[in-house]
Amino acid sequence: MTRAWYAAALVWVMAMAACGGDGGHGGHDAGVAGIIEGAQAPWDDRGLTSTPFLPNRRTVPVAASALPPGVPDFVVLERTSQLKKSPCAGCHTAPLAELVRKRPVNEPLAHWNISLAHAAEAVMTCATCHDSVDQGKLHLLGGASVSLDHAYQVCAQCHSTQAADWAGGAHGKQVGGWAPPRVSYSCTECHDPHRPAFAPRWPTPRGTTR
Repeated sequence: MTRAWYAAALVWVMAMAACGGDGGHGGHDAGVAGIIEGAQAPWDDRGLTSTPFLPNRRTVPVAASALPPGVPDFVVLERTSQLKKSPCAGCHTAPLAELVRKRPVNEPLAHWNISLAHAAEAVMTCATCHDSVDQGKLHLLGGASVSLDHAYQVCAQCHSTQAADWAGGAHGKQVGGWAPPRVSYSCTECHDPHRPAFAPRWPTPRGTTR
């Protein structure tokens, strides 16, 4: 077929679309008005749900203090049950200073494989986030105790821009998609809190796995 034939067919399709697909009987304005009206109609999302795609894990509501104005309530996956050495009280039966004092000289450290590479040592130590009395919890800079399931509250103290984007959905990932209920990954689902920066990685060629 010739190029002229394709051009004529394209003109005819555009004319039909502009007329609302009624051969011109509805008029150009009626077709455009119908398109605009359809685009402005509220979207009916009844029946849509992310529930079938959610993992078999408990969720916890995000603290109201962590929600910027206008952001609807949502939940995050709980974290405590995913920790290999949880509950902390299984070993931390006394304040940390007492446990360190009583530890045999030749006994290896319990958390020997954890090194802190989050901020300069003058700025951050383990006690910056971990409660020194109740090792099963974190604490805010003001001293308030925070559950490990709500670690995002601790992160938000320094990373306020990322925390606001996370609450709004622009940072991080949603679990099971955007359909309600909204379930989000907390900061520590993606970032190692002790070494939050992602390590450099070589790009993976398409069609291969590593």
